[in-house]
Amino acid sequence: MNDRLPKNRALYYGGRWVESKAQKSIPVIAPATGESLGNVIDASADDVDHAVKAARGAFHAWRDTPAQERAKAVRRAAQILVANADELAWLEALDTGNPFQAMRFDDRLTYELHIEPIVGDCLVPVFLLQPIIENAVIHGLDAGQASITVRIDATATSRGVELTVQNNGSEVGSRSGGARGHGLGIATTRARLSTAYGQLASLELLPRENGGAVVRIVIPRTQRSRIEREANHTLALVGSS
Repeated sequence: MNDRLPKNRALYYGGRWVESKAQKSIPVIAPATGESLGNVIDASADDVDHAVKAARGAFHAWRDTPAQERAKAVRRAAQILVANADELAWLEALDTGNPFQAMRFDDRLTYELHIEPIVGDCLVPVFLLQPIIENAVIHGLDAGQASITVRIDATATSRGVELTVQNNGSEVGSRSGGARGHGLGIATTRARLSTAYGQLASLELLPRENGGAVVRIVIPRTQRSRIEREANHTLALVGSS
């Protein structure tokens, strides 16, 4: 992960990178994992004064630039942001602890999480639902809707724990979100379930009653200590202790 983080941590103003006058930094910790993301510059009052002075100096040049040239510059900036949207969303998700897809699609995506307290300390393989949730988001938006909702449920059943991921976007078998589109994520998850649980686990891809798709996974209900979870690459549905 560290290879993807920005290498330059200096301040940027006046069209160049500038080292802090105070030579101080602040550690940044990923809220979701507690992992260190390195340090960022702690700008001093002197740094702020220099940045404001640079902005004031640039204002006169910008004011005198023809409107068409200014429009080109703004469009170019927008193109750069769009071209790097995934990378910027990933960095923002790391820094804030918010889900990547929520940062990537902003108000086009809402999600709901419903976990029964009785299964909150049950274990699931790490990242088991990641490809399923990504499919729910991507194929849902591919259906042409302005926005979608992804809902995740975890409930207790006679067979163990039932995990469901559903969206209100494309239907199973539709051109944009059919079984073929979901294939890689479904196949990968099925393979992981088979390796971890054998015949005790199952996965179904079903149409949602009011449009959209539902993935239903059933796994055995297991509870272990924190040390055992880390050794077996599993995580509790709720909490980390």
